[in-house]
Amino acid sequence: MALNLRTFLEGPYVSGGQMHGNLNDNGYLPLEEPYTNVGFTLDNALESISPSVLSGTTQNDDVVDWIVVQFRDKNDLTTTQYAYALLLQRDGDVVQYKPDNQTVSSGLRFAIPLDDYYVAIFHRNHLPLMTAAPVSLTNIESTLDFTSLGQAVYGTDVRKEVETGVFGHYAGDATGNNSIDAADRSSTWNNRNQSGYKLQDVTLNGSVDAADRSKTWNNRNRSGAIDR
Repeated sequence: MALNLRTFLEGPYVSGGQMHGNLNDNGYLPLEEPYTNVGFTLDNALESISPSVLSGTTQNDDVVDWIVVQFRDKNDLTTTQYAYALLLQRDGDVVQYKPDNQTVSSGLRFAIPLDDYYVAIFHRNHLPLMTAAPVSLTNIESTLDFTSLGQAVYGTDVRKEVETGVFGHYAGDATGNNSIDAADRSSTWNNRNQSGYKLQDVTLNGSVDAADRSKTWNNRNRSGAIDR
């Protein structure tokens, strides 16, 4: 199966089709995927990467954070058949780590049956996105661009317009429960002034501060259209 995948996170989005890479710049990104430990079932669980892949040959290719990509049953969108922890770069490209030569590739290759799947993307403190319908995955490379309205997504008003005509995942799920509400705002405030790889750091700048609280509150009363 061959696939190119692109998405943006609201929290670190800057402008011009770019996210910042502050977690990477400050040395906070973990070298082991963080999702198994919070309840995700992955086909590459606890994958570790080489530090060399965190910075690309250009700034566009610097890693922003880990994400999860799921391939769900075409007849039952609640059933995840395959799931992988992958890396998200500053220009929105989703890349796959190649342990044999310690590189990454934006042309995702997975040894899964060629079929139609719902494709879903999760991030630890942003709301998820999924294709509106199953898409056909073959050995001929295809592209899913969640940053564009041309890519239909499941649910109503589930994408944030981060810039005119550019879309991304809503930031603010500081408690990691697939919704944004007063509890998330409280969590960011209760953990203020902490630094590191924190769930409450919804702007992904390496510290929990008033900007995280504001971002969370501005997106209140929203929930993910799909569960993990």
